[in-house]
Amino acid sequence: MTDPLNDQLDKLLDTFDQQKQAQKEAQESTKRHEDVFLSEFLNFRTSIAYPLFERVGNQLRSHGHDFEILQKTNEVDQDVDVCITPSAMTCITLIVYPNGAGDEHLSCARDLYPFFIILASLENQDIVLGSSTTMPLMLGHEGIRGDLKLNQHSSEIIERELMKFLGEVFAS
Repeated sequence: MTDPLNDQLDKLLDTFDQQKQAQKEAQESTKRHEDVFLSEFLNFRTSIAYPLFERVGNQLRSHGHDFEILQKTNEVDQDVDVCITPSAMTCITLIVYPNGAGDEHLSCARDLYPFFIILASLENQDIVLGSSTTMPLMLGHEGIRGDLKLNQHSSEIIERELMKFLGEVFAS
């Protein structure tokens, strides 16, 4: 003989368990998609962004300027002065130290110098371009330059935006 109270409770708990399982599966699926995107971004950062930043930086250095490339990989870091994002964001940043912009650049004052940043946005599965043209004792512009999907055209767009950024930095 069945107990109506037990039957109702069993149905209620079965429904609850099914919802919890569906939630867990959705979270696992999201995590898998994020992991794939992050892997693609890290490959892009290593094979496209870093060599581009290094090439541009070396060209700047040949003209008496200096540069630094910072990379963060989804880790909490106390030194988040240039990754203009939550401390657990994956990004790559080119910091430009124009000749005459300051006596000596210090890593503790990186945010006082112009930078161009490429961020991985896990939420939107795209990359975000940001920059600041601020220099010591000089105002500048800061903000998002755009966002785009990782694909074969990303490098061309990033090169174009980086050149616009450098034009703004060296226009003054």
